[in-house]
Amino acid sequence: MKKFLMIIAISAMITSCSKDEDLSQEQSAVDTESNFQVLFEKPISYSELESQINQLGISKSSIVVTHNFSLGGTPFRGFVPLTENSNQITFNETINKGISGLESEPEIQIGKYVSKSSGSVSRSQELYNISEMMITNVSLDENKVNEIFSSSKVIRSEKQSIPDVRRESNNFSQRNGSSDSWIPDAYGYRIKESTSYPGKRYLLTAMIWITNDPFGEWSDNVTFEPDFNLNNSSNSSLGPGTYLDDSEYINGVPNVHYAASSLPRAYLDTRDTDPNHIKTFTIGCADAAEIKSFKQYKNYIVTDEGNADQDNAQVVFQRGQRWPANVYNTWSVFNDDFYVSGVLVVDIDNVVPSVRPFGSGWPISVPGTDTWYK
Repeated sequence: MKKFLMIIAISAMITSCSKDEDLSQEQSAVDTESNFQVLFEKPISYSELESQINQLGISKSSIVVTHNFSLGGTPFRGFVPLTENSNQITFNETINKGISGLESEPEIQIGKYVSKSSGSVSRSQELYNISEMMITNVSLDENKVNEIFSSSKVIRSEKQSIPDVRRESNNFSQRNGSSDSWIPDAYGYRIKESTSYPGKRYLLTAMIWITNDPFGEWSDNVTFEPDFNLNNSSNSSLGPGTYLDDSEYINGVPNVHYAASSLPRAYLDTRDTDPNHIKTFTIGCADAAEIKSFKQYKNYIVTDEGNADQDNAQVVFQRGQRWPANVYNTWSVFNDDFYVSGVLVVDIDNVVPSVRPFGSGWPISVPGTDTWYK
């Protein structure tokens, strides 16, 4: 639910360099805060990455790294936000504890759409290799980033306040706006104290579509976000405070210890520009066209204990688009609410794309478990 009530453009300068290529002389230093996505040609070790971070001279707390693993034959992406105290040992421990918690959780029973047991993860060294890195809110010379990561694909995204942003001509075409096939047919959540991760709390969600090619009514760059929002409002019947830790890193990403998702091209979403009374915990899907029917998808987030033992929540499904269409990260995803007649606009009511499956307001009691069916 990021980028709300705000006109935003993404200017993505995409550079894919090899060791045999010379850096473009036209690239200029960045003197404003930017976001960089680094896609490694081959997954690298934490020690290799740490050396490169030191060369950049930036804070580790501006970085979220991604690793890949399989659970019961299902591919997952895991997310580890780094801290200044991160090292190889704490990095491995974070992954081990996070995955162990996911493994030990029983399946969310969403009616007849029950997947097989999750199985286990092989703890090979490859589990700790890093496939992708997000660097956010940093002032860096782009030439330097490209030089250090010369064998990787580097994408820079810069936020700008531009009043009139046009969609790319064909990429944002919606083939049929009347269909609701994009809405999951079943969705379940569990939010409670963690038994496998003492002193922590977690959110586990599961969703499934039974329609064949559920996002086929929209263009190939369609996206999906299942927002789970906690209520930090002073007007709440429970008062301010949240069940999960509501703090966030300097990049706007919630202060999670670990997160993982089986959604295609999953990304850990930022709260950038969200209203302060809404604390969103979201792992989004940057390529919803790859979502398959009769396959249960999971999101898992672990945080410290929040400052409330009871809370209320809401769930919001959001369909969106990538802009630019060939960039897959949180900064390139925009809710369809923001587009009218091809223009990125502000706070438009009654535009198709958001659905609250459990109802309006704050209908969910936390902690707890529940399911919803379309």
